[in-house]
Amino acid sequence: MKITKEINEAASKFFGSNASFSEVFVNKDGEFFTSDNLASNSVGNKKSDYALILKSDVVSKEETKDQKKLLETVKTVEGSMVIITDDKKELTFLKIKDEVREPIEGDEATIDGKPANGEYKYQGSSLSFKEGKLAKIVFEKDATRSIFSKIFSK
Repeated sequence: MKITKEINEAASKFFGSNASFSEVFVNKDGEFFTSDNLASNSVGNKKSDYALILKSDVVSKEETKDQKKLLETVKTVEGSMVIITDDKKELTFLKIKDEVREPIEGDEATIDGKPANGEYKYQGSSLSFKEGKLAKIVFEKDATRSIFSKIFSK
């Protein structure tokens, strides 16, 4: 199967959002799978209709460095998402269970075990809290509507 520029770009975005994967499979329809079996089944076990894409083949070293930065500033602790703010405070979102979903307005968070209040900066975006709830997100001037966009905007 031929890997097109569009498929490589989509794979790069996949790896950007899923930093823990080092490979992905794609079928002739452009659908991505995280296992060989799933990809094979999607094309009736016809090996020529799907391919393996390695992260190292589509993600630049700069992007890999940026993903490492994300992994250093966003983590899961005891089943909650923790964002390390620009001033090194741990902003804990108790109901976000992984590092994939971004916080949205209305999500509850704590700092030092107390409900978050005020404004916190993360990678150029501002997160404003009132009584422990995320009230407003002001995104970086040139960013997409994502607090993680500065890391994955390349």
